[in-house]
Amino acid sequence: MELAKLKWEVLDLIGYIFCEASFQWWDIFDDGSDIENRIYYPTFWEQLTYLVGVPSYRIGCFFYGLQDDSIWGDEQ
Repeated sequence: MELAKLKWEVLDLIGYIFCEASFQWWDIFDDGSDIENRIYYPTFWEQLTYLVGVPSYRIGCFFYGLQDDSIWGDEQ
């Protein structure tokens, strides 16, 4: 049973790293354009920002999805 909990923790850590990396990427590089005040055509910079951030977020969600929450039982 301990190996299953270790696997859960490792998957949690990997998912956290990828998701947090994408959040930090967006905080640093996303310019926060005025989408509401103009007809929206994404700029090259916005496309590049999401080209890096979205796959990282999806990979993190993939690892979160591999976790088996039933191993914790009633402990949490």
